Amino acid sequence: SAPPQETLVSPPTHVLDRWILSRLGELVRDTTAGFERYELDAATRPLAGFIDDLSTWYLRRSRDRFKTEGEDKASALETLRVVFNTTARVMAPVMPFFAEDLYLRVRLPAQAGTKREPESVHLAGWPEAPAIDAALLQDMAAARDVASKGLEARERVGIKIRQPLGRLTAKTLPADAALRDIIADEINVKEVIEDKEQHAEVSLDTEITPELKEEGAMREWVRSIQGWRKEQNFSVADRPSARIKTPDADFVETHRAALMEATGLQMLEVAHADMLEFERL
Repeated sequence: SAPPQETLVSPPTHVLDRWILSRLGELVRDTTAGFERYELDAATRPLAGFIDDLSTWYLRRSRDRFKTEGEDKASALETLRVVFNTTARVMAPVMPFFAEDLYLRVRLPAQAGTKREPESVHLAGWPEAPAIDAALLQDMAAARDVASKGLEARERVGIKIRQPLGRLTAKTLPADAALRDIIADEINVKEVIEDKEQHAEVSLDTEITPELKEEGAMREWVRSIQGWRKEQNFSVADRPSARIKTPDADFVETHRAALMEATGLQMLEVAHADMLEFERL
């Protein structure tokens, strides 16, 4: 019998999962066409663009999804495994050793009532292309373009990405609310709105209210603590205790519980000092 095809247990609902599977469909379609015409350059060229989209957009935008237990995490992990498995099969003819390593890392063990996946990617069948949602691909491209212009606008006015802003207004936006949420999160603004009458493609509300300033300071402190955790070689599962000496001790003390939760600390002591210093307890 033919080797089993890689399929999802249930169709994903998250817009990022649906998008990357559509991009995977494009990859399989274009690579297959290239190999069938014996045009090696046409068969391999789509891989670079797909891997770039997978790493710089899908994985980066899905990081928080991988951390939070629940159905959404399960869907993201299942989607990612299918993507890796299928990508390994597609690249196997031209990158045989890397494809084999990737395939073996995501290959499912045998389960009752199911066919075992082949022991090697080079024994696996050529994948079928997932369905391609052309409208979603176009909308995601538009969303990424707005996000890129929004980040450029932030850079021009010199406001760090960790400082939340109130609003971004775009001349055109995708209708899908999930895509608008992705834009807002990427640019770190509270809302994105559409105004077809404005002259600029995007414009930022750069007023930093006290509430936004406080939220920005929280993000900076989370980044600092996470940096300290990395320096101390703590894993994600570790829950260390720390003492922070800082001129901003009052702020840290006020937000101590929230900082502990956001950074996985078991205990956090705070003391006033002229310079910032972390101590491991």
